[in-house]
Amino acid sequence: MTRHPRQRGFTLLEVIVAIALTALIGVTVAALVNGVVTTRERFNEPPALRQDARLARFLEQRLEALVVRPVHVQGQRLLNAPLDYLPATQTMEWVAQGDWPLPMGDHHTRLRRQRLVWDSDEHRLWLGSTGLLDDAATPQWQTSAQLDGVERVQFEFYDGARWREAPSDDALPTGIRLQWWRNGARFQMSALLPYWEAS
Repeated sequence: MTRHPRQRGFTLLEVIVAIALTALIGVTVAALVNGVVTTRERFNEPPALRQDARLARFLEQRLEALVVRPVHVQGQRLLNAPLDYLPATQTMEWVAQGDWPLPMGDHHTRLRRQRLVWDSDEHRLWLGSTGLLDDAATPQWQTSAQLDGVERVQFEFYDGARWREAPSDDALPTGIRLQWWRNGARFQMSALLPYWEAS
């Protein structure tokens, strides 16, 4: 009687565990390499371009979070639109809802008043906010983003059919496009405004 030597090998379970561990290690290494490449690209991006991208991102987020709420002064409701645009001073104001509630005296609120101003004398595009929605005096604005060296700014408001230089008196805009020229380059930001009913 001949004896066959017992063959040694891997079981199916051992092979599956080995493949799963190899895949897990591969995914982890790929994520690390991707993070390093993304960080390197971010550091290679010119600082001036990062400032423009930051302003555009802040502005888009805050315009898309616009809230239809009138501003009050000394207990009296201002006859303002949900989006106030003053072409003479290149100023736009609105109220937006933030991500986190902020303490305001004896309560917390997620609403913040926003202001975008282009100062043509200083060549500065400035975005600020305040939590004092109904302040009787001039509110203390906090700078959210600022660009220096802005040569020109163009505001445009979409009324559903075409882009206009100012919002229409009889209809509220559905979109805003802001273009600015800085260091010889043109930058553009567009935001779709939330739908609201005219009152």
